[in-house]
Amino acid sequence: MKKILSYLVLSLGLLFGLNAAVSNTTTAKADTTLPAGYDFAVTNTTNLLDNNGNQTATVLQAGTDWKVFGELYHGDETVYQVSPNGFVNENSGYLYQPKSQNVRVSSRIMARLYTSKGELLGERALGKGTLWYSDRTIVVDKVSYYRVSTDEWAMIGAVNPE
Repeated sequence: MKKILSYLVLSLGLLFGLNAAVSNTTTAKADTTLPAGYDFAVTNTTNLLDNNGNQTATVLQAGTDWKVFGELYHGDETVYQVSPNGFVNENSGYLYQPKSQNVRVSSRIMARLYTSKGELLGERALGKGTLWYSDRTIVVDKVSYYRVSTDEWAMIGAVNPE
């Protein structure tokens, strides 16, 4: 009986000790839900992050593109995996799908232009019925866009693939 009681106390101690250790962990909480085929464009020079969200010495330069292997969530921030132990914060650029194609503006309306953050670019627009080359698509706040210049994007619907 004494042996069983000792075993029970030891088991409970390990169980509660393990539970306390796990509850204090601050690692990423979810696996990727991102489908394959996405890249990340760095728009602000930034340091790469490790698995725990800490900055590393590796710098990603603005204007560079990186293949994305997955996404993780650290608290309320999303980070994208761009190397085996390297992640970039979503605020350092934008996620896109490479897609080379020609797109045509609707013949009924001009296509307003937006930034990669979905912000309207003043009065800039593409003319009715004009043809443009696009090399990538993005989704911002559930709205899809085609890139038609370095950081000018036309909303899908105002332009359509040729």
